[in-house]
Amino acid sequence: MIVLVLLLSACTATPTPEPISIKVGWGSWPGLYPLFVAEDKGLYAKYGLQVEHKTYGDLGEILKDLQNHKLEMGFATINDALILDSRSPGEFKVVMATDYSNGADAIIARPEITSIADLRGKRIGMGIGTFGELLVRQMLKTEDMTIHDIISVNVDTSQVPDIIPTLIDAGQTFDPFITHGLDKGNKLLFSSADAPGLIADVAIFRQDFVEQHPEAVRSFIKVWFEAQDYWQAHPTESNEIIAKATGFKPSEISTNGVKLLNLADNLQAFTVGTSTTSLYGSGQINRDFLIEAGIVNSVPDVKRILDPSFLTEK
Repeated sequence: MIVLVLLLSACTATPTPEPISIKVGWGSWPGLYPLFVAEDKGLYAKYGLQVEHKTYGDLGEILKDLQNHKLEMGFATINDALILDSRSPGEFKVVMATDYSNGADAIIARPEITSIADLRGKRIGMGIGTFGELLVRQMLKTEDMTIHDIISVNVDTSQVPDIIPTLIDAGQTFDPFITHGLDKGNKLLFSSADAPGLIADVAIFRQDFVEQHPEAVRSFIKVWFEAQDYWQAHPTESNEIIAKATGFKPSEISTNGVKLLNLADNLQAFTVGTSTTSLYGSGQINRDFLIEAGIVNSVPDVKRILDPSFLTEK
């Protein structure tokens, strides 16, 4: 009788569902370090996911692989997400914002230039067509200037501190090159902290994956926030995990200049608004830049690509 009961139980037991596989593309950026924590702490398995990470040096390659179905999800900027939407309207969704540059990107200038207005007619180095140009445009806008009021010079932004003042008078760069430039006596004129949310990193899923596996999308978001919370609650242990994965020393792991976005920040970011802290506001600024700079042939749609529905419990 006992054997019969056991056999019946075995026959009626619900099989464990297979984990859902997600191929994720991303660049090694401090705002995305929670991914290392998630993997080390087994959070993907906890939520029924099998995630394969692929690291890219060029974010443009992430966009290509998303389009070519080589990735289900990729981390990139809101600017990149809009480029994807312009190429393949309706095929991609932004479901979460991970972080935004909060001082990690800046425009520095030779010592004689003490104000943004002093840049009129000057040579400004930037990655033309990139978010660096967008940041320069946003800076100029604060003084009612446009990109046409300066001389734009396309440069490798990591070289900016070393080519001031010979090749350029000012330029957009990022840390540690900001610090290097300031150590040489240059002036900080404007940074991403002056336009919080303008350069925002987001999670971009293919729409077909979203439709087929909505619970997997929701689970990935839960993994992200749990890993982020773990990092903040256990910084020493987490920094060691991240250091092992990146090759840096634990003391070198930092989010200085980067604002990590938790769930509350995301709910605010996905609220319709015109400020740069709203993805709708920053998205519109990015969209206008892409059109004006001639980077896209068809017009991207900010509302079409943003999907906040996975941030709320169901």
